[in-house]
Amino acid sequence: MLALYIAAGIFGGPLLPADGDLTAPKERVVTIPRVQNRSLVTIGAPLGAQRYTQPYDPSDHGEYAMDFSDVMQPGETIADIEFIGISAAGAALGISIDVTAGHIPRITNDGGHVQYWPLVDPDEWSARAFDATGTDVVVKARIVTSGGRRWERSAIHEVRQL
Repeated sequence: MLALYIAAGIFGGPLLPADGDLTAPKERVVTIPRVQNRSLVTIGAPLGAQRYTQPYDPSDHGEYAMDFSDVMQPGETIADIEFIGISAAGAALGISIDVTAGHIPRITNDGGHVQYWPLVDPDEWSARAFDATGTDVVVKARIVTSGGRRWERSAIHEVRQL
């Protein structure tokens, strides 16, 4: 049963991140601040969670990235992705993080970004939750840096039909 929850993105399991170039376009990259402000962005999201500029269409399969450069010390890089997952509300809508070959969440070659591919179950592409204004879904990533620091931050996807 735990494997089902891991696959759904509810609980994170052991993840062996890939590495590679940052290929997500700038509108699908969110900069993670060291200290998130205290404003409420959306219901169910941590205060001050950053929002992606580009909405995500349920049938899309494109890369997104979280830029952790601002939370790290100069010269420090991401050494490991301990966890990356979708909120329980998002998982209930059929949204997960793709972990198939070629789409495993990766630490980019610059050492500052976590890149991943959100994925929606094809049976849910036309779900009412994604009509009109859509729904906000939180993705959370926890990293460990080369300096031994651990940071966990969240970002928000607006998932709707485009």
